[in-house]
Amino acid sequence: MQQLFGLEGSICAGFNNAQFTPITPETTLSASVLNPIYSFVPTQSSSIWCKINPLQIYIEASSGTSIINTSTNATNYIINLIIQTNNKYLYSLSSQYSQSIGIAVQNITFTTNDTNTHTYQFVSTCNDFKIDNLN
Repeated sequence: MQQLFGLEGSICAGFNNAQFTPITPETTLSASVLNPIYSFVPTQSSSIWCKINPLQIYIEASSGTSIINTSTNATNYIINLIIQTNNKYLYSLSSQYSQSIGIAVQNITFTTNDTNTHTYQFVSTCNDFKIDNLN
């Protein structure tokens, strides 16, 4: 059996910035994912779970706007502020558990001091392809 990235019979699934998209207008906030090449690796070749690395979200707010609350509708994720400088924020979105094989969708909401809510959708994919079956 072949090995890829040290995992026998498994291949990585990728994340790119297109999977983190605004679903409300970006009026006073602009968010993006840092290092958007984000990958999940199944914990082992026979596993139905993927280990998920924390995701860093960079946000820039308009002058005079500040973020007063953040939330996610996914119960297994935590979003924490890492650092704030003036109108720039860096958040970490991390999973408390491994993701099962398939697609997971969550909404992340940032509320600003002008009571606007800015919602982004994060779609993550966990795949476990058997390399030998791809020949």
